[in-house]
Amino acid sequence: MNFSKIFEKLVSTNLLSFLAQNSILCPQQFGFRQGFSTSLALLKLRDHILEQNSKNLFTCAIFLDLKKAFDTVDHHILLRKLSYLLPKDNNLYMLMILNQIQDTLPAVSPKVLRLVLSFFLLYIKNLPSVTRFNTLLFANDTTLTLSNGSLRELEKSVNSELTSITAWMQTNKLTINFEKTNFILFGDKSQKHNMNIFCSQQTISQVDSVKYLGILIDSKLTWISHLENLGTKGR
Repeated sequence: MNFSKIFEKLVSTNLLSFLAQNSILCPQQFGFRQGFSTSLALLKLRDHILEQNSKNLFTCAIFLDLKKAFDTVDHHILLRKLSYLLPKDNNLYMLMILNQIQDTLPAVSPKVLRLVLSFFLLYIKNLPSVTRFNTLLFANDTTLTLSNGSLRELEKSVNSELTSITAWMQTNKLTINFEKTNFILFGDKSQKHNMNIFCSQQTISQVDSVKYLGILIDSKLTWISHLENLGTKGR
């Protein structure tokens, strides 16, 4: 095992334990945490959409894809975030880790810290706080949902909130992959509705189904697309 792998394992294990003990991660983060899983994230998303449906509201769910998210994490921004997030009365151990990282930065490639997923969980911790979107995170898989009884108002609100998301991405030097970012409109199952959603002057595609955390979700929550996909693979 090379140095980067040993470094990753030691830091990641200790950091995740520290974050859990001090309740530092945001509740919207389901990735790589004890007691959380892809199944829980999927259930959370499904239950939220069904709840909005029961109120006769339309829900726009944007499935955000980032370009090489772990590769593009800015280490200096990361260090500032870590320093800010440390509990003031229990930060000596974490400061030792920070000093180790800072001393090593000039000598290591971006891939070394990219591999420590727990750092990325902290890097995007404050994303939910900059928007009115209901945010669901699983590491770098991000789902943004917003609901309204009026399609016109929903479209307006979604486009407005995406402005805040874009500003946050730019500040944190992360880039949205618009080729793989799309949205599903949930609501009235009897009719097909369309919305025009834009982000950074890029059109976000509306789709009827999307693969999220290994499961194909369709606009009517029937899971037919996923079952058909499983049937195709089984042949």
